[in-house]
Amino acid sequence: MTLLDPIPAPGCGCDAEHGSLASVPNALAWALACVRPQTRTECVPLHLAAGRVLATAVRAQTDLPRFACAAMDGYALRFGDAQAAALPVSGTAAAGQPPATLRPGTAMRIFTGAPLPHGADTVVMQEDTRPATGNAIALISAPIRGAHIRLPGEDQRAGDVLIAEGQRLDALAIGSCAGAGAGELQVFCRPKVSVLVTGDELTTAGSPLAEGAIWDVNGPMISAALTAAGCELVDLIRLPDQPDLLRATLFKLARRNDMIVTSGGASVGDRDHMADVLADLGAKSQVAGIAIKPGKPTTVATISGTPVLALPGNPLAAFTLWQILGRAMIARLSGAMPETTTCRHVRVTGPLRHTPGRCEYRPAHIVGYGPDGLECVVCPDTTYSARLSQAQAADGFILFPADCEGLSQGDLAEFLPFQ
Repeated sequence: MTLLDPIPAPGCGCDAEHGSLASVPNALAWALACVRPQTRTECVPLHLAAGRVLATAVRAQTDLPRFACAAMDGYALRFGDAQAAALPVSGTAAAGQPPATLRPGTAMRIFTGAPLPHGADTVVMQEDTRPATGNAIALISAPIRGAHIRLPGEDQRAGDVLIAEGQRLDALAIGSCAGAGAGELQVFCRPKVSVLVTGDELTTAGSPLAEGAIWDVNGPMISAALTAAGCELVDLIRLPDQPDLLRATLFKLARRNDMIVTSGGASVGDRDHMADVLADLGAKSQVAGIAIKPGKPTTVATISGTPVLALPGNPLAAFTLWQILGRAMIARLSGAMPETTTCRHVRVTGPLRHTPGRCEYRPAHIVGYGPDGLECVVCPDTTYSARLSQAQAADGFILFPADCEGLSQGDLAEFLPFQ
């Protein structure tokens, strides 16, 4: 058996700051601190509640099952009558009918989900019986008292909390709510979020490309991520690298959104205006650069209380920081319970280099299992922040701590799956 130390939470493996850059744990903590959880709620029909965040806990209205019922097709009988050579069949019990009464010394045909007849205490599977003379059955083997019966309340008890406040509702949660008798659910309103991408070179996908132009990747990608996270996408805006236009647009977006996600203009080049524009708007900067690769220029700030996540323009960097910061910020904004870490240990299939200084989240693809049962991953020898294809072929990230110089074949690494 292989014993491994637990992985408490995803991070960079270093609590110290790197110059003016924030460590990943600190950046995440500061980003979450500037997000106010959603308080607005609405009532929605159960069948439209998938993906929403529950605002009021769902309690069971009744025991489930409500009554003793058959777990198998077969015959209901008294355990004390099981020694008889043959048992006359005295009737049929079917789902949806009120419970019948079983005459002593007889068996009753019963179907899965049917209420247990009064007087019966055991169900024998159909496969464990054979026809006997007349309208009777014989038991092939001795039954177990109480077998194949679902007892009242064994799944849930009236008043039990089935789904807690803050849980995001998936198909299983919806099924549990239905079993509890909840036809409508009180959920938090979807956060209103806008996406703003900047760059003179950007063109909407599907449009002809001018000389030197590229199609906008981050706008649709981030919009899709926000929608999948349960947000209401208010705007997707593309702007050229013009500070005045960027400043006016951010000011307007901050007034009608719960959060803004931007892409581009976050670095220190002559055409990178995001930091200056945020300062002009009086934004309170929580994070101004992170000791991470890719995604170092990421900024988190607030404009009049509205959080702004300013992602880099390179697609892989933007995707990486969305996974690390964006998802957690949106979860908190949505009123959802904090996510538990999904990090786990994996083994690398070959030697990998890393330059110490910043931690690195490198896309990795799971290729199978090793002799010890741990997953094995392959990943590129280096990360290119503009190559989204590296993430497209991956299942998640492996983490290189800031002081790591590389990994050897078979070494353990922390793996953070994409969500």
